Amino acid sequence: MNIVVHPRVFTKRPEITQIDVECAILRALRSQDRPGTDPLEYIRVGPDTSGRLLQWVAIRQKGVDSWFVFHAMRVTHAMLKELGMTR
Repeated sequence: MNIVVHPRVFTKRPEITQIDVECAILRALRSQDRPGTDPLEYIRVGPDTSGRLLQWVAIRQKGVDSWFVFHAMRVTHAMLKELGMTR
């Protein structure tokens, strides 16, 4: 699997590393696509290397096992709600 993270992610969130994002992707706890987005966006929540829950939004490149992550940060209540992970 190839994972490309937009450099803006690291500029806006210097506490998050490439390895953190990769770890969160590979250990995702919940994921879903966002219908109506073009290209189709996928959202996921998973733990990073320190155990922090990260959220990320990415598009998948057609025909290859590759992700382009354009948003990653510590998980927010809004993301947990979108993924149905709140009470």
